[in-house]
Amino acid sequence: MDDGGGAERVPLGCHSEKGCGSPPPDEYAFDFRLPANTSSPVRVHMGETGSWDVGLHSFKAHNLRSYQTAVCDDYWNFAYTIISRP
Repeated sequence: MDDGGGAERVPLGCHSEKGCGSPPPDEYAFDFRLPANTSSPVRVHMGETGSWDVGLHSFKAHNLRSYQTAVCDDYWNFAYTIISRP
């Protein structure tokens, strides 16, 4: 993450085969952080939901899928949703 906000893919080290590009084949989790939030990121593994509060706002992130296979044209395996509630 650059200036403190966004979602970052975190490889879990489950696979060792070589792929055709980036990211390398593996299962991943997402680290979520909001801009200007200095607390630790919230790590959400595939199929799980994580939540955090910033001021009076609550956030929930659900990791729909986060993996990469060794197939060269495989690019659709990362998806998440984020819900914000005041």
